[in-house]
Amino acid sequence: MATRYDPNVLQKYADQLYSQARWVVASLTALGFFVGFAASCILAWALLSRSPGAPPPGAWILLLPLVGLALGLAYGRGKAFQLRLEAQRTLCQLQIEQNTRRPVPAAATTPSRPQQEVTCLKCAKSFPAGTKFCGHCGTSLPAAPPNLDGA
Repeated sequence: MATRYDPNVLQKYADQLYSQARWVVASLTALGFFVGFAASCILAWALLSRSPGAPPPGAWILLLPLVGLALGLAYGRGKAFQLRLEAQRTLCQLQIEQNTRRPVPAAATTPSRPQQEVTCLKCAKSFPAGTKFCGHCGTSLPAAPPNLDGA
């Protein structure tokens, strides 16, 4: 079975990337908070188990969830930016393909009159009318193409 080109695949991929970018910030921020909270609980438990009569840990223990939240937010924003950038690259590729796959109008493919050419007098290579020098040997080409109508 031959694989065929499907432009919808690129659009779906870009949509998925944007969807992931929307959720990655919130999920990584929450994950950072919960990791920080778990670390503060473990630290508080470790401090209380070493000295049972000591007062509960101070407010600095509450700082760990906030640090985790800030780190998760920063990492989430960076990851979301990467996802949006990849989505933009994909959409750019899709637009390029749409622009290059458009059908050529019939008027552009059929010339209204035959293309005139100029022939180099030295090496006999042909070039489009209006070319000033031979691309093969560098000799100056005649200014006007020879008249083939005989008139």
